[in-house]
Amino acid sequence: MRAVRFIRDLLLIMATISSLAFAAFVIVNQSSFLTVTTRSMEPKIRAGDMVVTKRVLSTDLKRGDVVVLPLPEEKTLLYTHRIFEVSKNSGAIIVKTKGDANPEPDSWSMKIISKKVPKEIAVLPTSKIFTGPLNRRWIARLLLSLGLALAFIGLFRSLRMVNK
Repeated sequence: MRAVRFIRDLLLIMATISSLAFAAFVIVNQSSFLTVTTRSMEPKIRAGDMVVTKRVLSTDLKRGDVVVLPLPEEKTLLYTHRIFEVSKNSGAIIVKTKGDANPEPDSWSMKIISKKVPKEIAVLPTSKIFTGPLNRRWIARLLLSLGLALAFIGLFRSLRMVNK
């Protein structure tokens, strides 16, 4: 019985530490997680993959960087493409982008007006996970259930310690 309780406590502690480390990583690196919805960046980034980004200074952008920018005609939508060309015009940074799977660069150039831009630092190949036997809804439910179970275990352990 003590071994089961020890393992349960160890799992709870590991889950808590992992969650805190993950949250610290996201905050310190100003990271975000975006799901790619098109195939324009294949084969490196497939539709359904998750791109982890870090906000970098726009002055540090260079050819070959994969960035997340707003679409020129619809500013609320974002796209993820590789920088094809970077130029400076009167102090402004102007980039031309291209999807890896696209034969030509995008038809527009983008003037970067923000100090920082989300740049890809990692790709989580989730497309295979989400197109397999489980879909996003079931994975989300599984993760939520796991989080709730860990919270209840922690609460139960705390109440038992108080009552002793």
